[in-house]
Amino acid sequence: MLNPLFLFPYVILPVMNMLLAASMIAVHLVPASAYNVLSGTPGPLVAFIATNGTWQALVFSLLLFALDILLYLPIIKMSKDVQDEIDLLNDKEAGYKHVK
Repeated sequence: MLNPLFLFPYVILPVMNMLLAASMIAVHLVPASAYNVLSGTPGPLVAFIATNGTWQALVFSLLLFALDILLYLPIIKMSKDVQDEIDLLNDKEAGYKHVK
């Protein structure tokens, strides 16, 4: 089922990652990609392999991954709270008594 709560981070976080990566490349803190990488390569390793193994690219990609996780956590909690409220309303409609 489509969950509109996840639309915002699903669209915004990749754009934010691209802008941060482009700015890091522009100020020469992370080198630009030198090689093509196969599409099945795990995310954090793509930048590492594409830049010929520079540690800055690996650290930066891991930091972006951690930032994405931290920004998704409130959305996941909000989704859980909304689903709990929906379940409670469905139980009341069905005549069940909710015990905490």
